[in-house]
Amino acid sequence: MNTNEQKYFTEFADDAFIEIDENLQKIKSELLRLENFIGQKEINKKILNNMLIPFHTIKGISGMVGLVEIQNLSHSVEHYIKFLIEQKAILTEQAIAGLYDSAKLLESFLYVYKEKKFDLLESYKQELDRIIDLMFRLSSEVSESTSETTTEDKEIEKLPADVAELINENLEKDKFIYSLIFKPSPELFSKGININKVRETLSDFCEIIHSKPLKDEKGFVHFELILATKQELEENDLIKEANISLKKIYSPAKKDDKGTTPEQKEKQITEYQKFSLSNVVRIELSKVDELINKLGELVIARAKFELSLKNYANRLEKEVYRNFSEINSILERKISDLRESILRTRMVPIGELFERLKFVVHDLVRQSAKSIELELSGKETEIDKYVIEKMFDPMLHLIRNSVSHGIETQEERKNLGKNPTGKISIVAKTSGDSVVIEITDDGRGIDKSKIAQKAKELNLLKQSNEISDIDVLNILCSPGFSTRSEADMTSGRGVGMTSVKNVVEELGGRIELKTELNKGTTFIIYLPLTLSIVDAIIVEIENQLYAIPQPTISEIVVIEKSSIRVTEGFYFTDYRNQILPLIYLKEFFGLKINGRIEDRQSVIIVDTTFGRIGLVVDRIKTKREIVVRTFNDPLLRVNGISGATELGDGKPILIIDCLGIVTSFINKTKEINEGIQ
Repeated sequence: MNTNEQKYFTEFADDAFIEIDENLQKIKSELLRLENFIGQKEINKKILNNMLIPFHTIKGISGMVGLVEIQNLSHSVEHYIKFLIEQKAILTEQAIAGLYDSAKLLESFLYVYKEKKFDLLESYKQELDRIIDLMFRLSSEVSESTSETTTEDKEIEKLPADVAELINENLEKDKFIYSLIFKPSPELFSKGININKVRETLSDFCEIIHSKPLKDEKGFVHFELILATKQELEENDLIKEANISLKKIYSPAKKDDKGTTPEQKEKQITEYQKFSLSNVVRIELSKVDELINKLGELVIARAKFELSLKNYANRLEKEVYRNFSEINSILERKISDLRESILRTRMVPIGELFERLKFVVHDLVRQSAKSIELELSGKETEIDKYVIEKMFDPMLHLIRNSVSHGIETQEERKNLGKNPTGKISIVAKTSGDSVVIEITDDGRGIDKSKIAQKAKELNLLKQSNEISDIDVLNILCSPGFSTRSEADMTSGRGVGMTSVKNVVEELGGRIELKTELNKGTTFIIYLPLTLSIVDAIIVEIENQLYAIPQPTISEIVVIEKSSIRVTEGFYFTDYRNQILPLIYLKEFFGLKINGRIEDRQSVIIVDTTFGRIGLVVDRIKTKREIVVRTFNDPLLRVNGISGATELGDGKPILIIDCLGIVTSFINKTKEINEGIQ
């Protein structure tokens, strides 16, 4: 690249990467559908068009920022897909394999450029040449096997037959046919104006019959679209500003009517003005993070103001104090509304992650020669965008484990009386202030005795007696542990589960395991909905303040000490005709008990997958908005604590992880029961 090209690349590369990645995900989704048409004469044109558009968009964008490899690869695949659309060729296994490989190679090149690992470019060159050669060879074979295309109109005979047919059909329906040229530029790209945006807005008031990318004499990419519309379109300032040229190429046959009425003309102009430059602004996540940090400072500043107001309450006149208190309440509400609005900009459906995983699972299944069905549930569940980005690799590793270790071969499953097709299910749901993701396979499960024996060999376990699911998870997450003697494409390196656990804990979450031999395995991941600001209840335990996130709380009640019973070291009470287990947080954290136990106990009831459990605290102090600071340093992590925050007085307080405490309580109960048995 010369100096100008490097400057241009640096300035717009990030936007280009996002655009290319979004289109690549669309391609992957359609590829999974296209595979159903292998060997069939008729291929769903909608699927092919839904692949063609992203490929030539990627080609155009990559050409603009100088990503030559991506541009050339996209061009070759686009060329082949066009032939499939125009010639109705039979889709072969070889072609599908080539399309899958092209999508994976596009992803590899995208990684190289995003991470600036240019030394890897040469290693992908042989694969690039192979796929480009395959695509053009397949196109040549298709071209030679098809008959001549004829059209009724000489002026459109150079267009594909199906496009010419559509033009004729629209002319018969008294529609106007236009040619529109869109020339991308750095200025337009920075405003979010791209070919996808043009398509989206045009489709509101006209039909896009055909589109194709072209190159001018300088090698710059532009796009030609053929449109059909009921009304005549007029060029205006908006079209000029968007670098769009519009030309009417066909008009419907004239009829003896009164023509377009003024009302119809006005409606046509109104509809056309809907073609706005852009109603979407693409914002980097780092800028949203900066905004949230500023909001966090605002939350703390308001808390300090509230504390100061209380401290000076006796020195202020009642009217002044009342006015300041009212202003403080308004500030609290407005900051809370602002918080919700900002956080919503970070929240995206987890289906975005699921769609990426679908393609990967399908590719893994193709390599393994196993028969596996993937079930997805809870795609609409929303979670922080940053969490989704961080969780892709951990989720991918767990799914690879299911494919490699979990699901048996078809022959093995038949011998076990199972359905020859294995099943992997991914379920997402919300629970309080957490998102719960469950990854389940109905495979062979984890052989605990084998894990115990291997752990003993590595000095991770003193005795190889029967171990619990908790022990299995801890062993699997130990650095370097693997049950495979050799690594393959999917697993066996002994670093994966350690990385999974580290990422989950860095996000303020946790992971659980349930497994049964020959039945299957389930990994349950708990993740926070958002990582920044939440409402919390401030409680006191042995003269220390703690924050409990409000979304985890079901009820806050006060019970009499006399109603509490103790059985084998566990506390219970009767609440609403049900037994409610109790956890004394002062005991859980090992705090020294200085005062006497009050006759009336404050209990925070939380709903969990294990049922309702009460957390006993000394006092409920107040409700506050808190800025969550998670502990990224493993040395700072404590069971039952998810992070820290600051109140108005500047003193830090710890944030209680209710679900973590409940999980520890349940595990302790299981261990005691197993010991008794």
